[in-house]
Amino acid sequence: MSGLVDKIYRHPLIHVFTDSTITGVSGYVGNFTTTVKTGWMVKEMRHGVTVIATGAGEYKPTEYLYGKDDRVLTQLELGERIAKGEERVSNAQSVVMIQCVGCRNDDRNYCSRVCCSHSIKNALKLKGINPQMDIYVLYRDMRNVWVQ
Repeated sequence: MSGLVDKIYRHPLIHVFTDSTITGVSGYVGNFTTTVKTGWMVKEMRHGVTVIATGAGEYKPTEYLYGKDDRVLTQLELGERIAKGEERVSNAQSVVMIQCVGCRNDDRNYCSRVCCSHSIKNALKLKGINPQMDIYVLYRDMRNVWVQ
C-alpha cells in the first residue's frame, strides 16, 4: 500500500490535501474552481473533477441484538472472521445479511455505498468455503460498485 501512496503523492497531476478545509466551490461539471485552506495557506484551483475522501467509521448498530448476541456481526467483522478461517463461520448452515441497518432513516438519511459491496464479497467468499451454505441478503435496493 505504501508504494501506491508514494505513487499518488509523486504524480504531477494529482494534488493531495490533508487536514484541509474547502472554503469555496463554484463552476460546473468539467470546469470547477475550488478554494482550499491548509493551515495558513489558501490555494485556488481550477479543475474538472474532485474526489473528496472525508474518512469514515464503521456503524456499530443498536438494532438486531448487535452486542448482545455474538452471532450478530457487522460486515467488516464477518470479513475478518472469514479471513481468519473461523470454523464457526465457515461451518455455518445459513447466514442472513441485513442491509441498510442504521441508515436511510430519519437519523441517517443516506446510503454508505459500501455495505452492499461488502455483503456480496462476503457472500462469495462464504460460498467458496462452503458451497452448501444458504445465504440470504435482505435489502431495499442493491447499490453496488464492484471493485476487485
